[in-house]
Amino acid sequence: MNALTIGIFDGIHAGHRRLIRHTIKKRFSKGQAVMLTFRYPPEYYFNPHDFEGLLYRPEEKERRARALGIDRVEALDFPTLKDMTPSEFVDRILGPLDPSWVIVGYNFRFGRHRTGTTDFLRAYGKKKGFQTMVVPPVFVNGIKVSSTIIRYFLKNGEILKANAFLNQPYLLEGTLARSSNGTVLPSLFSLRFTRTGSGYVPLHPGYYLARNRHLGHALFLASSRTQRNEPPDFSVHLLGFDRNNPRFVETVDPKTPYDWILLDYLSPRLDRAVLEAARGRGHAEAGSR
Repeated sequence: MNALTIGIFDGIHAGHRRLIRHTIKKRFSKGQAVMLTFRYPPEYYFNPHDFEGLLYRPEEKERRARALGIDRVEALDFPTLKDMTPSEFVDRILGPLDPSWVIVGYNFRFGRHRTGTTDFLRAYGKKKGFQTMVVPPVFVNGIKVSSTIIRYFLKNGEILKANAFLNQPYLLEGTLARSSNGTVLPSLFSLRFTRTGSGYVPLHPGYYLARNRHLGHALFLASSRTQRNEPPDFSVHLLGFDRNNPRFVETVDPKTPYDWILLDYLSPRLDRAVLEAARGRGHAEAGSR
């Protein structure tokens, strides 16, 4: 028999990780830890113009969940399920997965008009042969962790807070291509960055301290968008002190993916003082690893 957890899981943040840990602990020796999720949260379908964007694309969400020990990820189709009654959801979606435990968050609601509650899940689950665990929220510095608050931090350049709530540095997947330095200091080796996928929460414009495991530390520039649906413009400017990478710019393969983690927000504009501060912080961060 399997242990199931259900939710959006955008970001796989600290609260999601607690759900995943409990799910892994509750699976039987021959069972699986299964994550039931959705590609987009309900607000994407009900209020698409107000939806701020995803933290991670579904493929990255699944990769992170599996890295934490989830055996199986099932992506549910929200438009198909939204009109089910709570009992229909349990019978048709959860039942075939043979659960012994169902682990959900404190604010989990399901079924038509969100009428399914955790109390209903506990009671109906007993009739169906599984137990229900309701996991309380996680707090960081007295603030409840949620994907919504993390989106707020990213939109406002508060990357340190976003990373703390994610319990990991925020990551951007994408490819690199040669680029001119433009307005960036000519001493830096500059590359254009194209993020994989679309529909992400917009990052606050400006320069970030970033790191790639192969290329080392860099200044990561997120440019402001002039229109809502306009794709964001990113560039990477290699600091070069912890990797021997100058010639990399001449041989960059635009098909090779490079993942960058954002370590801190530096400034909306770049000058030599910001550059030296970035190098100093990058040196310190590299030395602490």
